[in-house]
Amino acid sequence: MLHLASPRAHMDVWLQQALLRVAAYLAAVADDEGVLERYSFLGAAIDAVQRQLPRQTTLAELERMWAAAVAAWESALPVDSELPLQRLRRVGLTDDHLRALVLVGLVEMDSRIGTVYGALHPFPDEFHITVGLLTDLLRFGGADEPGTAQVDGWAIACDLAYWGLITLQHPDRPRAARTLRVPGMIWDACAGEPIDWAGSELICHPQTR
Repeated sequence: MLHLASPRAHMDVWLQQALLRVAAYLAAVADDEGVLERYSFLGAAIDAVQRQLPRQTTLAELERMWAAAVAAWESALPVDSELPLQRLRRVGLTDDHLRALVLVGLVEMDSRIGTVYGALHPFPDEFHITVGLLTDLLRFGGADEPGTAQVDGWAIACDLAYWGLITLQHPDRPRAARTLRVPGMIWDACAGEPIDWAGSELICHPQTR
């Protein structure tokens, strides 16, 4: 079982899960795990997880096993856990919401993720994730996870935007082509950084709810 006690450590396991999802999806779209050689920075996340789990034959299997490990650890947390991501759960966010939040925010952690997103959606110069790509990533593996294939990325994005956790860009574009961003203060708060919320119009403060 994972033993994590800090907001940063909790955020890191979700970041690793999101990176695995992106890597597995990229390999599936290309029908070749060798495509990851073009994005060698993804290898560090894959290697870090592989050192903690039994070796799997595919990235999709590794991602599912890591998600199960994280869920098992979180189930052992106290109901009043002070971890920011757990606070978000208590106001109604689901695994899909948290997964989407982290997928949107990955580019804030490493701008090279933007090159992967640019290769996966129809806007090669756009490094932020689109609603369409977010939906595909959330639904990836749906044949093995009941309910996943019906995930509505637009609805998830609207929920997160309502809470003030992300912003929807390009209102002139069709829904699937709109890009998503995480405000810097939200990303920092989810990782446990101290934030001054004075004057903030956000409905959901990860550190105070």
